[in-house]
Amino acid sequence: MQVIPSNLLSILVSPLTLQVFLNGDCSQYSYGYPNLLNGDTMIGINPDRRFQYLGCSGALVGDILKNQVPKMQTSRAILISAGGNDAHLSTILNYCVYQWFTLWPWTCDGEIASAKAEIQSQQYSDNLKALLNGVKDKLEDSFSRIYWPGYVKFFDVRTNECDEVTWSFTRNFGYREYLTQARRSAMNELVDLTNGVIKQVCAETDRCVYVDNEATTENYEARYCEPGVNEKYWGGSPDGWNRIETFFYEWSTTKDDDAQQGSGPDQLSRRDNATATFVTPNNNTFEGAIANWVKLGITSGTMNLTGPKPPEITTQGLPDW
Repeated sequence: MQVIPSNLLSILVSPLTLQVFLNGDCSQYSYGYPNLLNGDTMIGINPDRRFQYLGCSGALVGDILKNQVPKMQTSRAILISAGGNDAHLSTILNYCVYQWFTLWPWTCDGEIASAKAEIQSQQYSDNLKALLNGVKDKLEDSFSRIYWPGYVKFFDVRTNECDEVTWSFTRNFGYREYLTQARRSAMNELVDLTNGVIKQVCAETDRCVYVDNEATTENYEARYCEPGVNEKYWGGSPDGWNRIETFFYEWSTTKDDDAQQGSGPDQLSRRDNATATFVTPNNNTFEGAIANWVKLGITSGTMNLTGPKPPEITTQGLPDW
């Protein structure tokens, strides 16, 4: 299962031509759930089915309404994922998890508080309503529906086994964020708050179906910091690749990694290679936002690619959100 932060994903099931567009900067993958759903026989077999994949990871709700919705054709089914970037996702990942660029130890708490206030604001709810109203105009008929899945929480919080784990890239000063129970719970709470607003807005909008996946995802035990998983290591152990089921991609995994490793989730072919160059700064995508944080960290000296790494950080790789 792929989590794609804040984008618009549209599956069109009118009898036209199937089209699939992959884009690296926008984090569009052939094994992302829009493509998987489009190929699922449960929605019928129609060789002439039309499929649009307009989502771009990193887009704010306003960007989606302005730049993606006008490109949509009328649809029988539309899949939306939006709101995460408006809730400061990339900023929280920087200050609270990876610390590509950070100057003060209190920035994580402040950013979580800021994100919480944003999610609970009237403007946040109004923006989601505006997006739904715009997308409704693209529904083909009264039987057509908008499907809006809730976000999946990143962390298990049942134990303190991750309390001494850090994924911080920080090099030049002592303070680093750790994946403590309190920190994981606070970040999970933001997901719950976001899903609550989405669910309410969807319930108030005709022909919108909120897809509540919380119970299902809880049962799979496929989040970070699950009991018994050593998150200091890529893959959950010094040998790596023993976590064959996880909701999120490991850092830099592509289909080319499958043959090299020879085992793993879906033979590790969950992420297919994309057609565009990855991680372009200043391109208004999620990948671009991360590239910007890394660039700031290098130029400010908080992240030194040639300096010694803290002992808690594995050299094998870090999780990819």
